[in-house]
Amino acid sequence: KILVLSGTLLKGMDQDFYYRIILKMRESHVRVILDSDGEEFRRGLEARPYLIKPNSFELARLVGRQIHTDTEVAAAAHEVLERRVEVVLVSRGGRGAVLITKDLQLIAYPPKVKVDSAVGAGDSMLAGVAIKLTEGASLDEALRFGVACGTATVITPGTELCFPRDVLKFLPQVQVEEFRPA
Repeated sequence: KILVLSGTLLKGMDQDFYYRIILKMRESHVRVILDSDGEEFRRGLEARPYLIKPNSFELARLVGRQIHTDTEVAAAAHEVLERRVEVVLVSRGGRGAVLITKDLQLIAYPPKVKVDSAVGAGDSMLAGVAIKLTEGASLDEALRFGVACGTATVITPGTELCFPRDVLKFLPQVQVEEFRPA
């Protein structure tokens, strides 16, 4: 079982909202994926979600320094893993994504496409990862599928999301590799 908590809380909501939900879900053996920013993200992180999905800028804010290279992304992700999160998935826009656990470092490269709109691409990527994890897929399979979903979303206009036919078209074109930062 997986629960995705995503987005910024509405003004006036308790900043511990995600924190409390994550604790409850952990008691029920539900893996929680957290994709947020700001204070509610930091508080939610304290409850030890299974997976977090910051983008590079959010990860930089979380660790308190700028991040430019894949090596710096990996180092920052490992700092977050020390807070007892199992998986850090960093979205990097058109450069794909990096997935880090204590034992695994993967980088996924999307195929080159003409971008119509990037709205919802990160959310689509995360949804694809969550779907595959729910199905029992490995982390590399989930990452590949998620990046295919994100890629399929950027070719759609406005706020449209991906279509299954496009996801399946891009899936074999997504390159996933283990990497060892310098």
